Amino acid sequence: MNMLKLIRDYPMLFLSFMGVAFFSGIGQTFFLSIYNADLMQKIGLSRTQLSSLYACATLVGSFNLTYLGVMVDRWNGRRYLLTLTFAVATGLLLLSYAPNAFTLFFAYLILRAFGQMGFGLFATTSISRLFYERRGKAISVLGIGRSLAEGVLPNLGAILATSLGAFVSMKIVSATVVIFFIPFIFLVLPKIPTHVESPPQSIEKQSELKWSWRETFKNNKRSILLMISLAFIPFSVTALFFQQATLADERGWTLVQLARGFWFYSACLIVGNFTWGPLVDRFRAINLYPFVMLPLLLGLTALITIKELHGYFIYMMFLGLSVSLSGMLRHTLYAELFGVLQLGRIKGMDGNILIIGTSLGPLLSGLALDYGVHLQSLLLSLAVFSLVNFALITFIQRSFKKA
Repeated sequence: MNMLKLIRDYPMLFLSFMGVAFFSGIGQTFFLSIYNADLMQKIGLSRTQLSSLYACATLVGSFNLTYLGVMVDRWNGRRYLLTLTFAVATGLLLLSYAPNAFTLFFAYLILRAFGQMGFGLFATTSISRLFYERRGKAISVLGIGRSLAEGVLPNLGAILATSLGAFVSMKIVSATVVIFFIPFIFLVLPKIPTHVESPPQSIEKQSELKWSWRETFKNNKRSILLMISLAFIPFSVTALFFQQATLADERGWTLVQLARGFWFYSACLIVGNFTWGPLVDRFRAINLYPFVMLPLLLGLTALITIKELHGYFIYMMFLGLSVSLSGMLRHTLYAELFGVLQLGRIKGMDGNILIIGTSLGPLLSGLALDYGVHLQSLLLSLAVFSLVNFALITFIQRSFKKA
């Protein structure tokens, strides 16, 4: 298998960057939401208040993306990762001590801006610069690190929080970040190759569209709709993950039982990473684009209709397949439709829309639950909106294929 051959050819490179991608999970909702109940009880916040703080911190943190991109371009890897390491460790310590909503906001801001976005940006940008002809497969291999994080970190957080307490758990994770990255930065990073593949001699015809927000809204509205349709999966997943404590309460499950579902999610995410890449190469991303909603719809159907714990596990499996396909399309569809000359700018715009979506997910779901909407009704609403998004995707696909 070509991806396994890549790992065998460059084991240190991929293990290193998979490790960086793994630690980006510390700033992700699937990990931070483990501590929601403890933080609400300590500070005296409602679901809506906590969700609003989290959403605002995520949204403000997204404006850090451009600056982080400049840092990746201009700083060496050692300086960049040292900055992120101490920022994330500090964010976790702030989270563990947070006496009020103000401190909690800044803890969330640091963890979302530097943990989730910073580590992930470094890993994907570094791999993209090293590989050209096998870039898609290399990105798929890199995704294993993130997939492992989604299986390991929620379980680790739940076990530590249950046995030692949530706030001690945060301090342990903070120390783990420093213990991993300091040796990595000074001992491993200098040994990673700086050149793997040469750029191809031929250059594809590039899109001549002007990719400013003003020009895109004026002359290229279907591209905005394309980005919004792809952001629906992260919006839904973030909303669902953020309310997993509510799901556990309503179904009579423990957080440890719920965390086991992330093993199924992580396994299917890894399977998806190894499956969708070759399929995209064979059938083109634009042809697979409508199928991105199918696993999410099947997963929601399982969670709505099967009230036992195994229904949740089935839902998590389909969710993993949906997220992996969504991520693969995000990495390949824009290059396929618009070329690579302005790909960074395009993905930056896509990233801003995605962050807005992941900010709104926890906020809207928290508001709905606080205003008395039953969790089952919330799940049914997401299923209906998924069907609406599928119709939008079908329209967008036909529009691009006719062009």
